[in-house]
Amino acid sequence: MSINDGVYLNGKGGLKIGNNTTISAGAMIISTGLCTSSFLVENKHIDKEIIIGNNVQIGAGAIILAGVNIADNVIVGAGSVVTKNIQGNVIVAGNPAKVLRELIL
Repeated sequence: MSINDGVYLNGKGGLKIGNNTTISAGAMIISTGLCTSSFLVENKHIDKEIIIGNNVQIGAGAIILAGVNIADNVIVGAGSVVTKNIQGNVIVAGNPAKVLRELIL
């Protein structure tokens, strides 16, 4: 695993990172977040585990949010915001991150 400069890791909800994974400069992995269902009643946070598979490249400035699972062999584009699970063998990018294409292995 390789973690570059300025990476922010919040593992309060749990964090698993696979082998041969690179997290580029300025990326944020945040396993806690605001509970939107109770926002008007109370300012409550929830913790949810993040699982990042093997052979994953997380681009510079990308954000991975609580509860997300990223499968093996995934490239997350720079500046992307990952809000939902990502299947394996794909390239994702955008806000929110969406599959751009499949990887040919």
